[in-house]
Amino acid sequence: MNPTDLGFTPEEASKLGGEVLVMPTANSKGLRYRYYQIGQNHCEDDLKKMLADRAQQNMTDPAPYCTDNPTRPTMTGNALVF
Repeated sequence: MNPTDLGFTPEEASKLGGEVLVMPTANSKGLRYRYYQIGQNHCEDDLKKMLADRAQQNMTDPAPYCTDNPTRPTMTGNALVF
């Protein structure tokens, strides 16, 4: 999945690069994505902060992760929300 699949224009997408932060929703049926601008990718730093917050709150929902190759969320139903 690339930024243009999510509604970014080709011009906007050309400014993005590197790892993408993928944040599963609590029900694990949806995903949120955080794309970063080229040269300003802080995915690993953001991930460390999120994981530390999760540990403090004893959260058990699916954990966020960084990836170079984000996948589409699994679709069940009629709607897809980004």
